[in-house]
Amino acid sequence: MDTMLEMAAVGPGDYVMDLGSADGHTVIAAARLGARAVGVELDPQARGGLQTIRERGGRG
Repeated sequence: MDTMLEMAAVGPGDYVMDLGSADGHTVIAAARLGARAVGVELDPQARGGLQTIRERGGRG
């Protein structure tokens, strides 16, 4: 994921929208690079680990 974000030169001041974000790893990686990031996941099974990641402060 980091490689994709690096290739896109994502950084502070950028916005990242991740449709089908599953457990949110792309959103978390983008936020760590300073971007504002939003993930959208409609499948409850795919987003099952999000609460755990939130509880860990964004560390999956």
